[in-house]
Amino acid sequence: MLKNRTLPKKSKERFEQILSRLDLLLREFAKVERVTLDEFTLNPKEFRVVDLFDHVLDLLMVDLSKIDIYIEGNEIILADFEMFSVALKNLIDNALRYSSSKPKIVVRGKKISIISTGEPLDTQMFKNNSIENLKRAREDWDLESISQKV
Repeated sequence: MLKNRTLPKKSKERFEQILSRLDLLLREFAKVERVTLDEFTLNPKEFRVVDLFDHVLDLLMVDLSKIDIYIEGNEIILADFEMFSVALKNLIDNALRYSSSKPKIVVRGKKISIISTGEPLDTQMFKNNSIENLKRAREDWDLESISQKV
C-alpha cells in the first residue's frame, strides 16, 4: 500500500527512532528474561559512574531538561555494565513516567539515588484487588482437587 509513497524526511526519521527504540526494548527484555532463567552470565567489570550515566541517558532517548542530574566525584564501580545500565534506565524511565514533578538523580560516591514524587496509591483498592486475586488463585489451584487427579 505504501510502496509508491515516500514518507516526508521528518516522518521517516521519527519512524526510524520508534523502530530503534522498539528493537532496544525487545533486546533488553530478552536479556532480563535470560538472567531470570539463569541462561545469562553476568560479566562484572570496573567502570566510571559518569560513563554509566552517559550510556543510560543515551538509552533513555529523552530530553535531558526533564531530569535534574547531580554527579559528585568520578567513582569507579564493579558491575555488569549492560545489565546495570538497563536497570538504571528502567528506574529513571519509571520516575519520568509516574512522577508528578521533575525527577532528580543524585550520585555521591557509590550511592545512586533516583528521587521522584508521584500520586499516592489507593491502598484500599490494592487490598481489595489482592484479596480478589488470592481468592481466584485458590480456586484455580485447589490443591485438594489436584491431588485427587494424581
